[in-house]
Amino acid sequence: MKAFDLLLCGALAVSALTPLSIAPAEAAPASVKRDECRNFFDGRYARERSPKSFAVSADGQRCGAAWGQLSKDISRKQALGYCAAQVKKHGGGKCKVIDTK
Repeated sequence: MKAFDLLLCGALAVSALTPLSIAPAEAAPASVKRDECRNFFDGRYARERSPKSFAVSADGQRCGAAWGQLSKDISRKQALGYCAAQVKKHGGGKCKVIDTK
């Protein structure tokens, strides 16, 4: 065997013994009270690309999110806007951004 073949075989053997490292899923912060918003945070928002932001109402019952924007500032403003629209429709108090990446 050539040196390259041995190196490749050795690397494959080591990688087969090393468990895959999987990043833990993001969990919605405690301020998110409504199951629908918590599920949205955990299931959809957590997987989306940055820049992204998640906003929640003061009572934790309404939320809004934005992702894939040109900047964090734009994603924050959009998430607040989506949350504010839900608050206007259903109540819940002023929205605040609770996550930005």
